[in-house]
Amino acid sequence: MFCAGIDIGYSNFKGFYGRKGDNKNKPRQVVKPVGACPMRYMPKSISGSSELDEHIKVLLGDETWACGIEPGKIQNWSRELHANYPKTDTYKALMLMGLLLSEQRTIDRVVTGLPVQQYIDGEHKKAIANKLEGEHQITDDIVIEVGSCSIVPQPIGAYIHTLVTARSESHVELLERGKVVVIDPGHYSLDWILLDEGAVLDQACGTNEKAMSHLLEEVCREIQLKIGKCPKAEKVETALRKRHQTILSFGKSIELAPFLEKASLKTVEESLRDLQRSMRKGDTDVDAVIITGGGTRFYKEPVKELFSSAKVFTSKHSITQNAYGFWLSA
Repeated sequence: MFCAGIDIGYSNFKGFYGRKGDNKNKPRQVVKPVGACPMRYMPKSISGSSELDEHIKVLLGDETWACGIEPGKIQNWSRELHANYPKTDTYKALMLMGLLLSEQRTIDRVVTGLPVQQYIDGEHKKAIANKLEGEHQITDDIVIEVGSCSIVPQPIGAYIHTLVTARSESHVELLERGKVVVIDPGHYSLDWILLDEGAVLDQACGTNEKAMSHLLEEVCREIQLKIGKCPKAEKVETALRKRHQTILSFGKSIELAPFLEKASLKTVEESLRDLQRSMRKGDTDVDAVIITGGGTRFYKEPVKELFSSAKVFTSKHSITQNAYGFWLSA
């Protein structure tokens, strides 16, 4: 059975592809930026070509879209940073890209995730599942069929991945029998879920919008205070994705580390307050914490302080952890 675990975030697309039961081969992994737009908005080379960046073309309706590009390179196109993202053409185009990246004409099962609040509300969950199952015209000559689709709360992928890859029986017992909170600081939202013996306690789960995009905006404000001009947040985002230590802005090379440290002190504490209030509602005594997502390195120490008695799990593959967990659960 060929399965795909697809995680369409607000900053990165992550996909895992492979046949279940094939213990000799690990699933193939793909990570792309989430920039997507009709081809007419792509930058042009001197010759007039739109092939300036590595991108993947898909057919959305009657129009060809370019997907998997840096958002900051798209001309005159508004980025989707809002709760209705799963309803947008950008999201649909990225999902088609995700199917195309499978390199299959038939995918037996797709598992993807939604931010916790969108999952609990239910509207997006049903719409995505209904649209994904069946045949999809990806390009003029490629049709891909999806057999079935499951939608899960985003952080559950990290829980499954952590459980499957646990290094000891004591860790497995802790994750299976204990109360576990999974914290997922993504680009647009900070999501958290609470599990008790593997069951989701939805009254103590939630989402807020004070995640990495909030931190990037604060970094830009700090840079403006220092040099008098404010760079675009996408420039900082691209630098972090490419593991660059500096950005070039207004003719100056700017070291990011001091601004990231200062901004994280402000934003991380603020973004964790909603989580604390939610946890009080559940009156919970947490045994383990899993931190996942692109903001892991900024949240790790504050979360350790907040849950000082709990075992804290992180992964060096935190950006792709949810998608891998989706594939494992397929």
